[in-house]
Amino acid sequence: RLLTDLAYINSLSNNEIKFRRVKSLDVGNYSGKTIYCPYDKYDKIFGLINYTKQQFFIISELEKQNNVVFPKTSEYLFWENKAYMHKKFNELKIPHPYTKILNSFDDIDHLKLDFPFLIKEVHSCSANGIHKINNKKDLNSFRNNLLNTKFLVQKLLNIRRDLRVTIVGNKIVHFYWRINNASEWKPTSTGHGSSVDFINFPEKWREFIIEQFLKLKIVTGAFDIAWENDDLNTVPLILEVSPTYQLNPVTTNSKHLNAYGRYKKYSFFGKNSYINQYIKQTFDVVDKIVKERLKTNN
Repeated sequence: RLLTDLAYINSLSNNEIKFRRVKSLDVGNYSGKTIYCPYDKYDKIFGLINYTKQQFFIISELEKQNNVVFPKTSEYLFWENKAYMHKKFNELKIPHPYTKILNSFDDIDHLKLDFPFLIKEVHSCSANGIHKINNKKDLNSFRNNLLNTKFLVQKLLNIRRDLRVTIVGNKIVHFYWRINNASEWKPTSTGHGSSVDFINFPEKWREFIIEQFLKLKIVTGAFDIAWENDDLNTVPLILEVSPTYQLNPVTTNSKHLNAYGRYKKYSFFGKNSYINQYIKQTFDVVDKIVKERLKTNN
């Protein structure tokens, strides 16, 4: 969060936009202002299951006080709220895997799903809260451990890779493949040992991906995209979107590409280190976001 704040300060300064930093607990005193409220995975202050609700309340109240707030409530609603996200995917006809939002385990029996399938907790991120259900035993075990009755059931795609695409406005500013090199399915996040590919973008789907993103009417976001059977000739399926995200900087080092999680964890020094490249890329993308917001906010 500190790095992101510094990137915003840098971009506002470069664009000669006057600003001041205020303590978050005092922000409710303002009206008629343009306010940026940083938010990320560390906002789980009270340990609530629906931890997104507290920040949503703050943003919506500030908007009622005639402030322009970034993110807007319409943007923030997509953050780590899979139920809202898939509801909007359905409304906007954004292609995605077969997904049902359920309020009770009793509803699963009516779906008559074939094993295996996925259960996703509504409020979760970074491959946390995603559970592969192989059989009845897994299902019963999960039933006993789920804290919240609301959850998502989703068809398990036959994939060993997915594509992370970051978009600002109507332009793709970053992408990479996350590749599961194991024979069995598992989450493709780099924390689970996936390798990465920053080169081979599926150009035939570029405009289609941007078109789906623009339906959401958000300034920036990161799509997770997959193709059934990893067949790029089929229609891309949007797994998730997040209006805030952690960037993974580009590297050409084959050792880092094959063990990117280790690169993130241990590379601190030198111009080609993960930390140095992460700082440079964050400043670059945040500058694009600020310019887009200035444009849309006149």
